[in-house]
Amino acid sequence: MFHEKQFLPQEERFAVTRELSAEARLIREEVFMHEQGYKDEFDAIDARAFHLVLFVAGQPAGCCRFFEGDAPG
Repeated sequence: MFHEKQFLPQEERFAVTRELSAEARLIREEVFMHEQGYKDEFDAIDARAFHLVLFVAGQPAGCCRFFEGDAPG
């Protein structure tokens, strides 16, 4: 499932997927593993999370994941 919204200014858009996209994987590897030194950035939560990637001028610029947890909020 792929959802895309184009209500951000100019050439900014975001995409939300149920699976971890190649763009989200690359950003997380670069930021968390290469820059911050995490050894294992990917976990079981990725399989049940929604993944959002922000694109600026057609290039992936940021990402996040969101998922339902055990605690409210």
